[in-house]
Parts: sequence; structure tokens; C-alpha cells
Amino acid sequence: MNLFWFNRGPLPGLRESSRLLAVPVVARGLRRIVIVGTSTSARSESLSDLVALLLIGGPIALLLVSLTAYWVAAAALAPVEEMRLMAAAVSATRPGQRLPVPPSDDEIGRLGTTLNAMLERLEEALAHERRFVADASHELRTPLAILKAEVDLALSRGRSPSELTAALASVAEETDRLVRLADL
Repeated sequence: MNLFWFNRGPLPGLRESSRLLAVPVVARGLRRIVIVGTSTSARSESLSDLVALLLIGGPIALLLVSLTAYWVAAAALAPVEEMRLMAAAVSATRPGQRLPVPPSDDEIGRLGTTLNAMLERLEEALAHERRFVADASHELRTPLAILKAEVDLALSRGRSPSELTAALASVAEETDRLVRLADL
């Protein structure tokens, strides 16, 4: 069946545009075309209302959706912010301090676990460094004390050349010991 739609300007007797539908029919052996029409003013008004609604409601809806998305994102990232604040407060003077880890096994929980493991490794490295510095300090103190005593002794008045030679030999020996320590 062939249907023909067409828009037309005002029909005789009407002042507004209209839309017509023409349908070919065969009745009693005669071919005829039945034409029906309606005014397009209601459709135009509906389209105008839709445009106004979209122009006014669209930005409002966009603003509401944006605010809601911001609120949801902020709520979802609150544990990350809490971790960030705790990480900023972590210091070498308070060992054993850890970040709060949410009980969930999601990205945030795994991030907290990873950061806490990193803090553990950093604490171990810091403790190792402190032990090394303490050991090195102890190892350096003895040769330095001997050097100081020998130099003070050599500088005191009334020392014989053999005493000065012995003091310089001791200084050379302790200096060699310090060089060996530095080469470790």
C-alpha cells in the first residue's frame, strides 16, 4: 500500500500549516485517493516546548549531574585522602606508624597495603643505616683518639727525636687503619 505524506502551507479555510496523508484506494472498481490532514500547530508548539525545556533544563540537569558526580568521586576518594594525610604525617621519629587500610580488597585497600610494605622497607633501611653509622662512628673513634693523643704528645715540649719518630709511626699506622675503614 502506498502512503504519501506531505507538508503543505495553509489550506483553504485554515491559517496554519498542515500535514496531509494521501492513500490510494479502490472502491467499487474505481480508483480513488483519500486525503486526510491535520494542523501542524500542535506539533510546532510541542517542538518549541521541547527546545525551551532543553535550553533551560539541560544546563540545570548538567549542573546537578556534575555536582552529584563530584560528590560521589569525593566520597570514593575519601580513603585515599585519609591515606595521603597519614603519609604526610609519617616521620622517622615515630617508627611503626602505618597507614589505615580499608577492609575491602579493592584498589584502595591494595594501595594501602603496598604503601605500608614500603614504609616497612624504609624503616628497615633506616635502621640498617643507623647501625652502620653507629658502627662506623665506633670504628673511627679509636684511631682518631690515638691520633689525637700521639699528635698532642709529639707537640708537647721536651720530646726526644726517638719519641717523635715513634709518635709519627703511630700516627701513620692509625692513618692507614682509617684509610682501610674508608675503603670498606
